Amino acid sequence: MSRRLFSRSGGESCCVGFLVAFALGVSAYIRFWGFTLPEFDLICNLVSHSQKNIQGLVYCFTQPQNNYLSTSVNYRPIPALVLWFTHLLFGFNLHLLHWINFLLHGLNTALVYVLTKKLLRGKKIFPLASAALFAYHPIHLQTVLFASRMPEPLVLFGMLLSLLSIMRYVEGAGKKYYVSSIGFCFIAIFSKPTGALTPLILLLYLHLYVDWNLKRKIKTITPHLTLIPLYFILMYSVLGGLGGYGGNHIQFRYSVLNLVTGLLDPTDQLKISYFPKIYSLTSQWGIQLLFYVGLAAGSLFLLYKIRGKKNLVFPATTFLLIALAYLASQMVVNPWYLYILCAPYSITLATYFSQIFDGDDFVSKIQKTVFFVYLFVVILHSPLLRSYTAFHSASQTTGSYLDQIVNFSEDLPKDSTLYLVNTPEYLVFKGKGYPYSCFMASEASVKALLDYHYPGKNLKTYSLLSSTLASEGGAFRVSSSWRDDCILEALNRNRRKATLKPSVCWMGDCAGKRGFPVKRTPRGWEVFFSEDKSKDAFVLTFNGAAVSGHPLELNCGGFE
Repeated sequence: MSRRLFSRSGGESCCVGFLVAFALGVSAYIRFWGFTLPEFDLICNLVSHSQKNIQGLVYCFTQPQNNYLSTSVNYRPIPALVLWFTHLLFGFNLHLLHWINFLLHGLNTALVYVLTKKLLRGKKIFPLASAALFAYHPIHLQTVLFASRMPEPLVLFGMLLSLLSIMRYVEGAGKKYYVSSIGFCFIAIFSKPTGALTPLILLLYLHLYVDWNLKRKIKTITPHLTLIPLYFILMYSVLGGLGGYGGNHIQFRYSVLNLVTGLLDPTDQLKISYFPKIYSLTSQWGIQLLFYVGLAAGSLFLLYKIRGKKNLVFPATTFLLIALAYLASQMVVNPWYLYILCAPYSITLATYFSQIFDGDDFVSKIQKTVFFVYLFVVILHSPLLRSYTAFHSASQTTGSYLDQIVNFSEDLPKDSTLYLVNTPEYLVFKGKGYPYSCFMASEASVKALLDYHYPGKNLKTYSLLSSTLASEGGAFRVSSSWRDDCILEALNRNRRKATLKPSVCWMGDCAGKRGFPVKRTPRGWEVFFSEDKSKDAFVLTFNGAAVSGHPLELNCGGFE
């Protein structure tokens, strides 16, 4: 990457800062290098793009992200392309995909530094402060640590480079930067629908910083704009819809609160004690209305106060633009959606405090102290200084479970059916606040893995009962036994560690599959089997450490 992309002058110092910022981003997750969380959607996505021929390249742009999850259908060609290319070169390598995610975070941190430096021009400490705030913010934990969340870092990567390229182009650096801007915009848009905001951000920059007429500005970003309908037309043709974006009123309420508290609160997001009180208060329509009006008024007041200060207006308006887009689609329910927002948030804060840093009055001193205390607390709660051992426990549990199922299935006949009991599906971080969860295994991930290892067997998998682990992780025990009336009964013997629940598909009809009758009893769960479900069928029970497998026989006796 040429240093000329970064600045017209001072290229050497900018390159040094770029490397330092990159090191900040990578070091934030140094505890997790070599760590692999085999998330169920990552496995499904990777197996879906495991073709070792040129058809796999075409498949990335003409098929959904995966063919296994009926509840998560997306069109994300660039992340799919990364999966296909890494598998083509290195095979089924989840470690490598996590390393790529860590490196992407490092690159995005460096690009945040470069953009802040170009906006501030001459300030030295605040571009690095902006990069540090972005690198270490604990809200990124579920984005950077989960390789299945790679679309978010890829969107930001394309968005920032597209902007930096257009900045160099309007400075007169040459048309190659204009072409590069279009290419990076393509990466952003075709990584995830959020990338469609990139042309609007470019237009905002041209409006604030470039003395051209409106017609020339729009003409400049016309190629960028044409990528938006192209992406959505392809998405609609591939998915037959828009990927399920949108939500309900409850999600919208959570979205606004997660947006505000997720970025502003520099504490461990897994243990926010006042979240329940806030959510309880906002269940009342009157308080909700006041909250939304106050938020809108505060945003307008912020823009009014900083009017005329382009270096503040640009990142602040970019932040509000992305936030509004997320709120409109009601998608800020989960923390990984805040990854992209954190970039303009960090730049806005650093830019604001840089402008009052030279002041010697009492108010300025207080503000400067608040900023660096805030930055220190963010780093204190970052993954750099927190181990988050539950993730390691989840990784080991899931890896062991999947390996044992693959080994058990090696000698099974073709067209066999595996009924899974106690699949470790979620690891929920309850704490005292809003629960966050990582997705571990599912019947879809087991099916994808078996298809990968035994492509000719057509093994079918159905999760009868799944388990939700609490944040403390640890072992859990589940026993299963037959009753004389052909009912499988599963009992969790460690209720504090895991909660058994029937798989969603077996509660009714899921993706055209007819479910089994499922009933909860004081002891556990009961699943009734019928004759047509028993041919070449096996029941696999996971007790937290080992998978035990038994043929399904309708005499319903014989194993405990």
